[in-house]
Amino acid sequence: MKSRSLLISVFHSTEDILASLSLVLIALFPVLEVLARGIFHTGVYSSAEYVKHLVIFITFLGAMITSRQDRHLCFAVGIEHIVSPWKEWIQTASALLSVIVSVFIGWSSVSFINTAFTAGDRLGFFPLRWAMYVVPLGFLVMLVRFAGHTPKGIHFKIIAASGVGIAALLGYVCVPYLHFVQWPAIAILFASLLLGTPVFIVIGGFSLLFFGLSHGSFEIIPNEAYTLLTGPTIPAIPLFTLAGFILSESKAGERLVKLFRELFGWLPGGLGIAAILICIFSPRSRARLVSPCSPWAVFSCYSQGKRLQGEIRHRPGHRERGGHSFSA
Repeated sequence: MKSRSLLISVFHSTEDILASLSLVLIALFPVLEVLARGIFHTGVYSSAEYVKHLVIFITFLGAMITSRQDRHLCFAVGIEHIVSPWKEWIQTASALLSVIVSVFIGWSSVSFINTAFTAGDRLGFFPLRWAMYVVPLGFLVMLVRFAGHTPKGIHFKIIAASGVGIAALLGYVCVPYLHFVQWPAIAILFASLLLGTPVFIVIGGFSLLFFGLSHGSFEIIPNEAYTLLTGPTIPAIPLFTLAGFILSESKAGERLVKLFRELFGWLPGGLGIAAILICIFSPRSRARLVSPCSPWAVFSCYSQGKRLQGEIRHRPGHRERGGHSFSA
């Protein structure tokens, strides 16, 4: 028992270290590229390829860590009000569906890697095919954890784990007959979304269903994911996240709020000015302001304004007067 706990602890630590190392490297390579071009008049060998593929490592290492913590993005409409034993059975059904979809996409990614990359393809000094096996490895770890996070009781875990066999049966026998169960499958996926199944599982389930109905190849799904994740603009997302984390931990955001609150909070309508300036200077809010007319921009400015309004109202000696409302 102790050796098992030790192995699990080592695996968790390895996940954390590799994810952190990938994030550091994706920020380090552009810096090294700038220094190399400025000093040696040459770039770092395959730095652009390293950065693009490090995004894939960050994506799936992050997914593995998220599944370990059971914190995938999901909707759960009133599931906390469902009484036992219905709640346990719903959670088990959600885990079963998650295992089935993970098996399908994980196996499709193995097929995609073996057909899309040859043994001679390299990522810098490393074989590209072996580097890409982080994708099916991520799905393998996630499906094990989906089965492990079911309610207490060995029968729940066995039911969730049986998704591996169900996925094999569906893949080899039932795919040609999907049109007979098209609408029940759509209803099951929509219901599972509302009952706490991770959003990416539901999206993946719809993708598999529609590709199967059109007699398409399931390998197109990991192929499109690979094309998207290795796009030239995608590395900006983890870099923005890293910058936001550093500023958040350094309390820079709180200092920005205090600065603009003192500069503009006393003016009539000053809350709006302060909120917009905070959104401009805050990295996490700046991503929402890419399109100034987007709902995210409006929501970000509104939330910052309401926060400032609450802080001003709770200051000692504050008196209500016109111009402090942000409801407009």
